[in-house]
Amino acid sequence: MNERSPETIAATPDNPEILNINPVAEKNTESILKERCHTSNRNQQSQEQENHVAVVEEEVEDVLKDEDKAAELLNLI
Repeated sequence: MNERSPETIAATPDNPEILNINPVAEKNTESILKERCHTSNRNQQSQEQENHVAVVEEEVEDVLKDEDKAAELLNLI
């Protein structure tokens, strides 16, 4: 029967649970997953901001094309 090293994450047919966990590898994996999540969130927020800017730019262009709307907005300022 093969002995498993303490660093190995392993399960056996008799015991399907993970038997040995390398705490350094687990921490590194957790850090990597957290960073990926943060990066994904930042990318999503950036995309949402870009979409918002595009919508506002279109609205401004529409208003500038319509003199009545432009005058109305100037009165609000």
